[in-house]
Amino acid sequence: MNVHKTIISAYLLVAVALTSCEKKEGWVSSTGAKVDLTLSFVSHSPSTKTTFEVEGSGTYVRWTASDKLNVMFDCWKDGDAPLLSMPNSSSSTETGKFEAMALGIPDGSHIVYAFASNSGYELKAHTKIRFNILDAQSPGRETFDPAADIVVNRRYHLVVKADEDHATIDDMSFNRIPSTVMVSVFNKSAKDLSGETIRKITLESNAQDLALTGSVIYDFEKETLSIVSAIPKVTATLSSPLEIGSGDKTYILIAPVTLPEGSTFKAAMETEHYRITKTVILPEDMPFNADKVSSLTLNLQDSDTVIEEL
Repeated sequence: MNVHKTIISAYLLVAVALTSCEKKEGWVSSTGAKVDLTLSFVSHSPSTKTTFEVEGSGTYVRWTASDKLNVMFDCWKDGDAPLLSMPNSSSSTETGKFEAMALGIPDGSHIVYAFASNSGYELKAHTKIRFNILDAQSPGRETFDPAADIVVNRRYHLVVKADEDHATIDDMSFNRIPSTVMVSVFNKSAKDLSGETIRKITLESNAQDLALTGSVIYDFEKETLSIVSAIPKVTATLSSPLEIGSGDKTYILIAPVTLPEGSTFKAAMETEHYRITKTVILPEDMPFNADKVSSLTLNLQDSDTVIEEL
């Protein structure tokens, strides 16, 4: 089902208020000169990407050597220039350092947009990128699937000087487009599931006009997110199984969405010996916010859970 639904998340509104560049303040006009320069972008923020670690009650995301940052300038119009791909040259998981040569950049002030996506992307129009939130993921225990990760920067004001051949932004920070769902499973049914480990989890909603996964378009200029192709479920095949009742957790990335009160939410799980399906009618809205971690504790109870032998 194809739908078009615009979401302005709280963190996006904050980004507009705090980090957007007003051209009236500190804006430097171009003299007409064009510059070939080496760009260096550095992120020290532990709230970026791409592997996931949990320490106490906090969640931290680390850079990896294979990460690439994709960058575009406001002066690049449709068809004017490709995205600039910048590989990570840092060996530290605490810091991402991305560097590449940019040719023919006009001097003066620019708004710079950047993103990193491991699930693919498509340039739809100037400052608009289509991303895929994967409906099939492979997370592990205490981690999400890095192949499903998507982060965008909070757009930056960069002044290019005609007499300099190097420009650096050293305080980049990012927001994650998907919502992160922390899933754990406990058995409160009469069925003995001791020692059973979950190998696959499928989350599904019957709210067909809302997406758990699918395609979204992010508009860097307006800082809005639109769902353009909705899939109402996500399946996670775990690289390291979860033991039921142990407190083990896995993390699944989904579209930022609020499932409405009264809708049906289903979690289907597979262990070595059983297929387990828990179905609930939501007593209240269930919000999953962009760039946030939401806890989803699945308590298996006789009243809402069906357990079948495989």
